[in-house]
Amino acid sequence: MSYLENSNNILDEINKQEQNQNRSSIGYNIALVVAVAAFGAYIYSLLFGTTSAMALLDIENKQEQLHNEYNRLQNQNQKLQKKYFELIQLTPDEDAF
Repeated sequence: MSYLENSNNILDEINKQEQNQNRSSIGYNIALVVAVAAFGAYIYSLLFGTTSAMALLDIENKQEQLHNEYNRLQNQNQKLQKKYFELIQLTPDEDAF
């Protein structure tokens, strides 16, 4: 009978170990799912959040538009200054008389 009791004890120990492994693997799986979800949320915020790559591209596009507008206004200002100085030279100097 001692052999039977010994084998039952061994089987009980094996069952306890399997239950502990199942519990730990469930906890591991839950932790893994949470970690993957958190990493996915982080990647999503990098791509589509306020500090995302898309926001950077929008800012660079706006910068390019402003630079083009600056150059256009600078050229327009040069033309208007040229006309202004030509008109000043055409009008008589009132202080000369």
